[in-house]
Amino acid sequence: MQLSKALATDKLSLAVEVTPPKGIDVKPVIDWAESLRGLIDFFYVTSNRNAVMRAGALSIARLLHEEGLTVALEICPRDQNRIALQSEILSASILGITDLIAREGDKIEFGDHPDAKEVFDLELGDEEEID
Repeated sequence: MQLSKALATDKLSLAVEVTPPKGIDVKPVIDWAESLRGLIDFFYVTSNRNAVMRAGALSIARLLHEEGLTVALEICPRDQNRIALQSEILSASILGITDLIAREGDKIEFGDHPDAKEVFDLELGDEEEID
């Protein structure tokens, strides 16, 4: 079920945040998500949570999607300009990921690369809604 359809019902939906690994071993993440099958409605895959470099959210979202789990992918203008964001959205759609959550992202200075530069070509306001 798509996120928008589930949120339009009166039923309480449960989501859990999935943080991609800092390396290439994705098995623990996939196994953990798989252990929650039937208990969780959506798996929300974050993009460099806490401004810490990790494996790409789209790759983890796709792997979870292949397992038959419902996934919402975070896109983050902190790390990408509008061209890269649009490319990420198209790529997600090609891979079958249709639920997206746009977040500004955590401040770079709190992450593991505090000297990196934020992009913020686009900024998300509190009142903006993306369909």
